Amino acid sequence: MGHHRTLIWVPALLGCAWAADRDPAQILSEATAKVAARSASLPHYTCVENVERNFYGPTRATLPRACSILMAQRPDPTFDLSLRLSTTDRLRLDVALVDNGEIYSWAGASHFRDNDSIDKLVRAGPIGTGVFAGLLDVVMLHDVQRFYVRQRQASAGGGWIEYSFRVPTAASHYRVKIGDQWVPVAYSGTVTVDSRTNDVVRLTIDSGELPKAAGLCQIKESVEFGAAEIAGQPFLLPSEVRQGFLNPNGGAVENAIHLTNCREYSAESSIHFGPEESTETTGSAAPLQAVLPEGLHFTLELVSPIDIDRAAAGDNFQARLVHPIHAKKPNLSIPAGAIVEGRLLRVETIHRRPLRVQLALSPRTVQMNGETVLLRGTRDWKTTMDRARINQPVPAILLPLPGENPSGVFEFVGQHVVVPKGFRSEWWSALVETGK
Repeated sequence: MGHHRTLIWVPALLGCAWAADRDPAQILSEATAKVAARSASLPHYTCVENVERNFYGPTRATLPRACSILMAQRPDPTFDLSLRLSTTDRLRLDVALVDNGEIYSWAGASHFRDNDSIDKLVRAGPIGTGVFAGLLDVVMLHDVQRFYVRQRQASAGGGWIEYSFRVPTAASHYRVKIGDQWVPVAYSGTVTVDSRTNDVVRLTIDSGELPKAAGLCQIKESVEFGAAEIAGQPFLLPSEVRQGFLNPNGGAVENAIHLTNCREYSAESSIHFGPEESTETTGSAAPLQAVLPEGLHFTLELVSPIDIDRAAAGDNFQARLVHPIHAKKPNLSIPAGAIVEGRLLRVETIHRRPLRVQLALSPRTVQMNGETVLLRGTRDWKTTMDRARINQPVPAILLPLPGENPSGVFEFVGQHVVVPKGFRSEWWSALVETGK
């Protein structure tokens, strides 16, 4: 990483106030050393990242505005830029830190791959990386060369100091995805340090105005840190994360992120480098023996309910085959009652009347005589509509979003929806692609 030089500037008018306190430069230096020590230890651990995203749109049609104007109006929007909640979704991911940054998998997957960036899993809607450790490392250990004391608060227990900083594009490792490229952008922000423990307790980031091609005007992030324990060892980890994205149409997205279930790597949760060693990552220990060919009809019945208030994209689900499946090539005969394991790819609430939720379910494997058979599926809409009762409305055909193929999308009207145990759905087996 080379030599990292940190300069700190303290306003002269605070000179007398600082005389009886610890040197703010020394506090910052010790806080930086703690961040470096934490960064060296975290690659041995992984956490579950729980994300709830709220998508807001303008309450009425608006005229186009430059991003600079929208950014200036955001703290106090004009009447025509007031927002209303349009959709909410929830994601659950595993995150780990490696030398080249954070990598991700769906929660409960058997391993990470070294190229598993978050945009390969989350294809729709904005989301930021760096929550686990990367963002703090970039600010404290790489990008910032000059910190300024912005404000302080003293107390009998010690108090805190807030340092501000600004990073130009040329020195920035803070990046946004534009097309297929990650592009560095300028940013500014603050770091708040507990002056008694030298722990970073808060980090904020403002991206400034983004390039037009990014499709966003601005990104704001705030991270609150707290003490946590992993495998009996104390760590400073994010306790609450907020991410805000301002859209060119005046809309916004707000993400709330929490880390849970932090743990050491184990045989069931490891990092693999190079090509993927298996085409399945749901955590099944059984060896993969066969692939179910495409074009076979099957019916699934949920083994347990799916509670929309708790479920998230990334969660696994289980179902059983209602009828047997017979395939000639390869020669497979899977009995009724065989367990199918799958993954939720979307859990989304649409806040328009009538309030409704959408689920994208993706079957992954089926168990047959102790063997694991790869299975992918798309929803059989013809059979679904043929079996609908005459006095029921014909269901709307819902197609998977980009990145969700193959899967089946289901819609339910209501707010606190629970898809019941025994819920049946009709499917066609789909082509299994290696590494998907």
